[in-house]
Amino acid sequence: MTTPQPVGNRSYRLHGLFQAVILVCLLIFVTWSLFAMNRAREEKFRLEALSSCRVLEVAIADILHDGPPLQITRQIGLIQQRIDRLVASDPHIVRLSVIARAADGTYRHIASSLPSRIGQPANPEDLDAFSSGEIIFLDEDYQDVGALDITYPVRDFDGGIIALLGYTVSREPDSTPMVLGGLGLLIFCLLVFHLRQARIVVRQEREIQQSLRRQLQNEEALRAMSEELHQAKKMEAVGMLAGGVAHDLNNMLMGVVALPDLMLEEGNLTPRQREQLIAIREAGNRIAAVVSDMQVLSRDSATSQEVVDLNQIVRDYLESPEYAEIAGRHNVELSCDLAPDLPAVIGTGSHLRKILMNLVINAMEACNRQGLIRVSTRPVTLTRAYEGYETVPPGDYVRLRVSDNGCGIDPENMGRIFDPFFSKKVLGHSGTGLGLAICWSIVHDHGGYIDLSANDPGCVFDIYLPACDRQTKPAVPDSVELPRAQNSTTTVLVVDDEPEARKVACDMLRLLGYQALAAESGEAALALLRRQRVDLVLLDMVMPPGMDGLETYRRMLALDPGLKALVISGQAESGDVHEVMRLGAGAFLKKPLSLQRLAQAVHEELKRNPDGSPEPDDRNTENQDVQA
Repeated sequence: MTTPQPVGNRSYRLHGLFQAVILVCLLIFVTWSLFAMNRAREEKFRLEALSSCRVLEVAIADILHDGPPLQITRQIGLIQQRIDRLVASDPHIVRLSVIARAADGTYRHIASSLPSRIGQPANPEDLDAFSSGEIIFLDEDYQDVGALDITYPVRDFDGGIIALLGYTVSREPDSTPMVLGGLGLLIFCLLVFHLRQARIVVRQEREIQQSLRRQLQNEEALRAMSEELHQAKKMEAVGMLAGGVAHDLNNMLMGVVALPDLMLEEGNLTPRQREQLIAIREAGNRIAAVVSDMQVLSRDSATSQEVVDLNQIVRDYLESPEYAEIAGRHNVELSCDLAPDLPAVIGTGSHLRKILMNLVINAMEACNRQGLIRVSTRPVTLTRAYEGYETVPPGDYVRLRVSDNGCGIDPENMGRIFDPFFSKKVLGHSGTGLGLAICWSIVHDHGGYIDLSANDPGCVFDIYLPACDRQTKPAVPDSVELPRAQNSTTTVLVVDDEPEARKVACDMLRLLGYQALAAESGEAALALLRRQRVDLVLLDMVMPPGMDGLETYRRMLALDPGLKALVISGQAESGDVHEVMRLGAGAFLKKPLSLQRLAQAVHEELKRNPDGSPEPDDRNTENQDVQA
């Protein structure tokens, strides 16, 4: 494809070309004028020389025509006088001589402007004029010597040739050709200089254009970086707000989710009461799921290092009641194409399931009428960077693709599609507006990339997740039986700054058969440990304004090395959580707590050996991360 030239560059080149044409025409005109003037001067010089020859011819013929050649010698004096007078009157005459046949029959100079030539034999070249009767210009290169050499036949009045006239005339020096030549040389130099300058200017203009192009590219890159930075700051601000709100909501949801579990353990409930309690608990779990989405959006959700089979996640979701309920509301057809022997990925299965769920829901809502959704997985190897919605660097990936034939995405909305709370759907019928923003956060938390492209009709979402060569482990089914305390004297200390959370946790522990103690801060927990030994600590990580959970556990270990602990928090896993677990704590439990998860986690932590391995008689042979 030819790059269009700027208008300024094109006009300058046309102007330079016009000037060059004018200079060339002027140079041609000067050259032609110099040549024409030289030719005219040459013709004038010849005519003047021939005119002088004709004058002498008449005078010589008048002297010689009466006598025979033997009497020519008597007329030499008269001819010599005529030659002397002509030479004296014309300073340009270099040589002037008359050749005639002497009495002995030879041709000799009978008169001359050079005395040394009188009586000398004639040159053979001069004698050719006797036979030809024409003017002979002996010196054709007279322009170099500055003279004209003519041999002119002298005829008598009857037309016969009676003598030859040798005539050499010098030309006057003429400065006009030199001036014109100098002018032509000057014009030529000006032409060369102009063309050279034009070439320099064109090269400089090209360099300026390239510099401006690079500057525009840099400005575009800076603008893109500025937009990315603005987007990152916006997401950070939204994330800080979402993280703070999520922490408070999780603490408040402890009662909504846990109290129905406690009440359901009572045996004197009517079916209607049990149904209402289950409805309350499920509503609390749905609210907790929304809060979890807010924490994912805030990038406050560190992914656990699990080996995950993406194909199995797709199968489980498509067989789940959640998908059946969503598919029942939309008249769509979903086809699935899963690649065999798909490499595993590292991440959190629940979060990757949320990506698939949000993309499928978004595709269903885009298909207003009967539509088609296609879900596929493929292993992908990129040998060079792929430039899509965002740049995917080279490497081995597992690609999850969700495509539809719905209404698609307007071009002006492509840059905002992953913004939090951005939605073009009807309010109240399309969720919270966090679905695609949650996908963006989860994918980048997993070190992956997103590509979005328009289809005709519909659109295509491609999720690139780094592939790994590790094998997935078989899933361990959740325990149906509620584990309870094997010893009624087992004591568990609940350390939490939220009164409602402490009370609900203690009630759940007592229901499970444990002795429950409570402390409202890290300082109060340390004071209690100095008076009484406990078997397990439920430790909240965020307890302002005193010590946080990490510092509290460090000091607890100083008082009781090997003290077992479970970490609970309304926030997601963080660096402090990982540090506490490195120091010896067990699983991480995210608020709001359910009775089943709390019972399972406490049971496994109490059965765990000091080196971190479970006891041999424990049916669960792996220490699992108990999370929602």
